[in-house]
Amino acid sequence: MDHEDFERLKPEEQEKVFHQAPFGERGDLILHSHNPAGLTQSLSQEELYLVTREMDTDERSEIIRYANLPQLFFISDIDCWKKDRLDSRGFIRWLETLQLADEARLFAWLVEMDYETVVSGFR
Repeated sequence: MDHEDFERLKPEEQEKVFHQAPFGERGDLILHSHNPAGLTQSLSQEELYLVTREMDTDERSEIIRYANLPQLFFISDIDCWKKDRLDSRGFIRWLETLQLADEARLFAWLVEMDYETVVSGFR
């Protein structure tokens, strides 16, 4: 289904198509939906990670803008850690993604994230 056809669908129809689409197409569908926040937040944390992991920073930020905090915590745990060590490059990329998404998202994540993780990331 092309973008124009998807955009013409009613929100309920978009949701049905969205949940039947492969993960690789879901990110694009979110960006062309009537309710991007609803579709993003309907995904499990794992599903959202799979949808966004191969995207460039700009597209990923577009979708991360609509994620809830538990989804953000899950993705940041994967992006910011390598085994049991904080990955400083991953941490910086994550902060850039959040800032591009929405400064309010960045602030909310910083306030609610584990204090030790944030401090370690800035070291």
